[in-house]
Amino acid sequence: MHPFGKEDTASLEHLFGFFCECVRRGDWELAQACVPQLHQWQGDDSEKVEEILHALITCPSQLRCGKNYSPQRLAWLWLLVLKKWLTCSKKIVSVVLQRETEFLLLLEELQKDVSDDVLKELFEAFECIQSRHEPDRRRRDGHTRRFSVEAVSALCKLLLRTPWRAQALLEFLPGEQEASIQS
Repeated sequence: MHPFGKEDTASLEHLFGFFCECVRRGDWELAQACVPQLHQWQGDDSEKVEEILHALITCPSQLRCGKNYSPQRLAWLWLLVLKKWLTCSKKIVSVVLQRETEFLLLLEELQKDVSDDVLKELFEAFECIQSRHEPDRRRRDGHTRRFSVEAVSALCKLLLRTPWRAQALLEFLPGEQEASIQS
């Protein structure tokens, strides 16, 4: 039956269903195109869309990736969509979520230049910095994390080949550079 007088709501509900189906199938461009219209929804319905956008960013390995997308690239794409979504509501994206998404995308770009062990070490260093409890632990332990010789060597090579990537990486690891240099 036609929803007389409630066409806008019915239309948004159908669009939301289409959005969810696009996400399920991995039709990222179509799903992304639905988001601006869905922002017209009010209350709990709007929060459903926001929750889905957060999930797309925080669980990229669960997403269907095509030839043009990797999980981290999809997370970054949805981070941009979420930023626009939240801007309309006068909210901002969590700094932690944004930094982690950007850092993981950078690590993905470094895969061809750096070994998996070094990538894992860089990620662990990043996690330590992101952790709120790390500064307390450093004070109790009396030492800071040091990179392995392999990691320092990889960073030096990266600095020679692509200095902008090395700089971007080191900006995510403040304090870690000093610890590496001291070793």
